[in-house]
Amino acid sequence: MRDTPERELNPRLRRVDWRFLLPAPRPQRVLCRAGAALTEAVASIAGEVVAVGSGEKVDLVVAEDPDPRTLAELRDALRPSGACYTEWHPLLGGHRRVERTLRDAGFVDVTCYRPWPASAVLPAYWIPLSAPGAAAYVRSRGWLRGGRVRRLVAEVRQRAHGLIQGRRATRICAIARGPSDTVSGELDPAAWLREHWREWGLGPIPERLSTLLVTGGPRSVSKVVLLIFAEPSPIPLVAVPRVNQAAAGVRREGAALASLAARSGGSVSGVPRILVRHEIDGVPLLAETALVGRPLESLLAPRRLGPWSTKVTDWLAGLAGGAVALPAVHWRDAIVEPTLSRFVEVFGGVVDRGLLREGETIVRAIGALPTVPEQRD
Repeated sequence: MRDTPERELNPRLRRVDWRFLLPAPRPQRVLCRAGAALTEAVASIAGEVVAVGSGEKVDLVVAEDPDPRTLAELRDALRPSGACYTEWHPLLGGHRRVERTLRDAGFVDVTCYRPWPASAVLPAYWIPLSAPGAAAYVRSRGWLRGGRVRRLVAEVRQRAHGLIQGRRATRICAIARGPSDTVSGELDPAAWLREHWREWGLGPIPERLSTLLVTGGPRSVSKVVLLIFAEPSPIPLVAVPRVNQAAAGVRREGAALASLAARSGGSVSGVPRILVRHEIDGVPLLAETALVGRPLESLLAPRRLGPWSTKVTDWLAGLAGGAVALPAVHWRDAIVEPTLSRFVEVFGGVVDRGLLREGETIVRAIGALPTVPEQRD
């Protein structure tokens, strides 16, 4: 995997983004009864993949359009409370029939998802079906300026590509687990969130929680996020970043949020509050309160650039709190000079040289400054 080019690695891993809906995103032993593309993708995240049950129990079973006989084989091969992932192409009865078929085969805790855009090779969302709040949230993001048109164009292109390739684009994806007398607290993020709901000060325990998986990052190390909804509300209450290719980044995020909370003595405006920091199979799971807003790209315009830049700068400065100021010699050579050099290299030929020199003089005259965490998005 280390030597796999990014252009091949990212699509392969994105094909199995659903793994972050599983109890453990790194299954050790998998029984896979699927086509070549899905099998290859599963092999990239599993310890071992087998095509035929051998009597040794597996952690995960995977199949495409399984018939009753295949489902029985998968169920018998699965360890107690092991995970099951299946994909179903259009069939009469939709997800209700999928749920019924899996339950009749002996699987429990069945949840169906629809990847969106439906025909996309790399979906941006995995929407839980029968979850109006999560679905409404996805629709609301599509209406944002610059988002809806872009996604509609991508949808049309992906559908055309699917027709050209003769591929059945739309599919229903189901996550379930094998029968067991005991239930692990790590089977579903919504389950352990419900268990600690009042402890974290999130209000009354909702009757139903749904989990929306947000994916579609441009690189294999891009973070995926689980958004938890108290149905039928379209406003997410909790965000859970998960990724194994860039685990260090999520750990740094947790450390930065914890540092801010400790420095301020509590919550900080515009900063998520950590609910829990946990790791499963070496994959960091960071649950934090969700902040809903609009992408900055949908707000920026030439006449708004100054006011928004000032607002962001003031907010960042506010994060410093009572931090100790460091002399300019500590940060100027490490931060300012490399930044100025890169700017001159990239934009030196198109900006006014006088303004550039004036800006350099101002920046180099800045004295001692406190340190603040950097939001690198």
